[in-house]
Amino acid sequence: MKRTAFMMVAVAVTGALAGDVAAWKGLEMAAWTNRVVCWANPRVTAEGLAVEAVERDPQLYAKPPAPFAGECNHYVEITLRSGLSGMHQLFWCSEKGGGCTRERCANFTVRRAGEWETHTVRPGWIGEGRITCLRIDPPDALRGTFELKSVRVFA
Repeated sequence: MKRTAFMMVAVAVTGALAGDVAAWKGLEMAAWTNRVVCWANPRVTAEGLAVEAVERDPQLYAKPPAPFAGECNHYVEITLRSGLSGMHQLFWCSEKGGGCTRERCANFTVRRAGEWETHTVRPGWIGEGRITCLRIDPPDALRGTFELKSVRVFA
């Protein structure tokens, strides 16, 4: 399957742990792509996905291998290294439509720029039905590197 900068690719979840609803890690990070041209030099390694922001409002999207029911006891664990500290955002889309909005957003704070951090985010997607897409936004900066090592949804 050919990938372009505007296409999302679903991959098999081989790195899922018991209890995971969805998970991506290592080479599976190729599923995280940008739907807007804000990134350059994407590289997928055994460690994860690395990109460089070249425009404002950089965003990374991924579809889970299969839509899953958003439940109140779900958490999203994100392991990343960001070139910028500050507020990052997790957005989601559901079968109810409407796309990624402020109502479908959970914020988390990167404290140490340039260092690996793991963040556990409670998305609050109760009543959304089935979750069809996740999006991660680093701070809205014109330049910066961003590495995504793993993302997992679990109860």
